Amino acid sequence: MSNLLLGKITFAILLMLWVWRILRKRKKEKYFSSAISEADAKECYQWRYFRWGFRLVQVICGGYFVWLSITFLLQ
Repeated sequence: MSNLLLGKITFAILLMLWVWRILRKRKKEKYFSSAISEADAKECYQWRYFRWGFRLVQVICGGYFVWLSITFLLQ
């Protein structure tokens, strides 16, 4: 019984750390050279649909993980 409770507490802490890591603001690197900035912007524009699809898969997997976590913690 105690092991199950300890597991749930550990899992809840890990879940909170995971959510905090996702929600914190990410800092972007800024380049002072205009050539590097233009190349970076062009590359981001070219890969935008891949990044959107990857982000969508991340959100779906994250939502499924949160749903499984809540059902585990409420058992």
